[in-house]
Amino acid sequence: MQKTNNIQHKAVRGGKALVLRHVFGFIVNFLGGVILARYFGPEIIGTYYISFTIFMFGRALVDFGVLTHFIRLHEEPDTAAIKAAFGLQQIIGLCYVFICAVIVVPLAAKYYAVQGISWLIMSAAVASYFYSWQSVPLSLFERKVDYKKVGIVEVSEIISFNIAAVTIGLLKDDGKIGFCAGNILRGLVPAVIALYLGGVWPSLSFNYKRIKSLVKKTYPLFGININIYMVMIAPPVILGTLGGLKSYGMSMVAYVFLQYTMVIATIFQRVGLTSFARLQKKKKEFDNFVNMSLNILSVIYIPILMGLASFSPFILPLIYGPKWSGMEKIVVVAAIPLYLTALMGIFTSALVARGFYQLAMRQSTLNTVIYWVTMFVTVKYLDILTMPVAHLCGILGAGWILIYGYNRYCGKYIYKNNLFLSLSGIIVMLTGWYLAKNESVYLTAAVWSLFIIIIIYRQNRSKLPQLKRLLGTRE
Repeated sequence: MQKTNNIQHKAVRGGKALVLRHVFGFIVNFLGGVILARYFGPEIIGTYYISFTIFMFGRALVDFGVLTHFIRLHEEPDTAAIKAAFGLQQIIGLCYVFICAVIVVPLAAKYYAVQGISWLIMSAAVASYFYSWQSVPLSLFERKVDYKKVGIVEVSEIISFNIAAVTIGLLKDDGKIGFCAGNILRGLVPAVIALYLGGVWPSLSFNYKRIKSLVKKTYPLFGININIYMVMIAPPVILGTLGGLKSYGMSMVAYVFLQYTMVIATIFQRVGLTSFARLQKKKKEFDNFVNMSLNILSVIYIPILMGLASFSPFILPLIYGPKWSGMEKIVVVAAIPLYLTALMGIFTSALVARGFYQLAMRQSTLNTVIYWVTMFVTVKYLDILTMPVAHLCGILGAGWILIYGYNRYCGKYIYKNNLFLSLSGIIVMLTGWYLAKNESVYLTAAVWSLFIIIIIYRQNRSKLPQLKRLLGTRE
């Protein structure tokens, strides 16, 4: 029991550190993103997001599941394991840079025909290589629930990218040059800081047996994560080419606008993975902690995410300007799959903590297939709504695997409260969005205020008899 309490105490402290990191990161990213979006418009931003996809995909490839594997180990990884991880990740990183140079750059130049896209792609590829210096130290920090150091590393990436992209882009009056500089620095700066704070240094030593053994353990974790980034590839490949860079840029900014709220889901998933791993041998406490996490996530996240989507017809024109008209339609649809994704993230963390990688991998693979097929079929008809609709179809079509797996192997999902909150939240969101679209912002605020009061009542109604007895005693 004492160990459980210590873990939960560290998780709470770590959660607070992550909140501070994400709040600061939100402010910097938001301000930088708004300046760049207003100044350069959807098409240039769409071009940048092609390079961002290259960066994020490369980072997932370079990590190869090592970060999650090291976090969930019962014992601290030894020096040989750390060297093997560094060796594997650097080899993958160098190969990725080479592949981008000889294959991705020529294809992008052919299908997008945008000046400067080759430099953007190569800067992103180089940035993803630097993650091979960063992944191992981060995993060691997270094992110790040392989210202060994690926050320093992640904030340094945000600051370095935004300062470079905004200052150089505006001074040169060329967003692509600014984004190239930002890409390089977002990889190099946090990597150097992570190595310094962690006291470990990258090595290219190639121990075949060690690396082969590591690959066997990390491949399932890599498979889970790589499918997420395969989903990320679909919009630039399908929407960016068939729908155009303007539609792609607008869709990406709409998701970024909502994903600022994902700080909550990210904290729950990251702290949850560490905490679930420590409680994996205590089935009842594990199940209670998972259900508690799901319930608290819904109570906090629905009003923030869906409330923001409701006000989007009023907020977005003020923030981004007339170039981004129509983006509010993407936002209100995207809020639904984003909420469901947050819930599925907790189920994924729970299954991974208990060692059921294959179930999480099957769900991720099915989601990826549904997403690609839906996007390809609907892009000509839905245009800017293609991304959120494909996202919703993927999460609904594959999410049942996680719930089924959890109920069979880990515990029992108590779904009634989440079902009520999600359905009522969607109804309130759509009602509020319609009112805001028709310039009735005050009514939107009134609707959400009533919904929040109902949530507070439902969450605390079990305490009402105690409150009545207390008041009666005082009388």
